[in-house]
Amino acid sequence: MTGPQQQRSRAGLVLLVAAGCLLLGSTGGAVAGAAITGKQIKDSSVTGKDIKDQSLEAADLAASAQHAGPQGPAGPAGTPGVKGDKGATGIVDFQTIATNSGNGITINTGTNIPDLTADCLPGYQVLGGGMGSSTTSTGMVMVESRPYTVTGSVRGWKVSVTNNSGSTQTVFAFATCAKFAS
Repeated sequence: MTGPQQQRSRAGLVLLVAAGCLLLGSTGGAVAGAAITGKQIKDSSVTGKDIKDQSLEAADLAASAQHAGPQGPAGPAGTPGVKGDKGATGIVDFQTIATNSGNGITINTGTNIPDLTADCLPGYQVLGGGMGSSTTSTGMVMVESRPYTVTGSVRGWKVSVTNNSGSTQTVFAFATCAKFAS
């Protein structure tokens, strides 16, 4: 075959090949666009390298893979910290001091003692204080209870008391005092 017949034959062949390519190309897109299921993937063929980073959530994993494993061994010890500041000094002794060595002062009914005091010994500081009585009679009124200054520093406790009980009472102020380490 030569001449025009050969050219028609070639043109027909080119047309046939082009049509075949067109047919294959159009079906390939439909197959590629379809979802691939787990049944279509060979076991153990997908690895960590095949999965995009940050694309999985805990819910995507099997329940057995969602829990932490056993704790690993302890790591090496860290470097020691910097030495801290010196802390507050501690108490080396404490005493409770009461008015008149704890025997108190007698107060008649209807009277007031404005300055009943208990003084800490030199070198001690007051931590707290209050008032005591020889009885549990009602009518004893503590008007004031507070720390007070003895020779320039707070070293004692002062109370003011009024006796409205109807009978003579014995009362005392007390102070809890402490000596701190220097």
